[in-house]
Amino acid sequence: MKISFKLQGLTCEACVKLCEIKIKKIHGITNIKYNVSKGVMDVESEGQINLGQIQAALSNTPYQATAL
Repeated sequence: MKISFKLQGLTCEACVKLCEIKIKKIHGITNIKYNVSKGVMDVESEGQINLGQIQAALSNTPYQATAL
């Protein structure tokens, strides 16, 4: 399954890496791609994944995931 969402609050490559680390902790994540120019992150997983899981993974960070 693939989910795409807008990622807000990123100011540098280190911000992107921190988000990737947090999101990769979600069980079943297989791939993450971030489009800097659009501010959109694509996450692929083996099973079902939803925006709520992404938001929960980022809850202790200054970054916010919102629906496209």
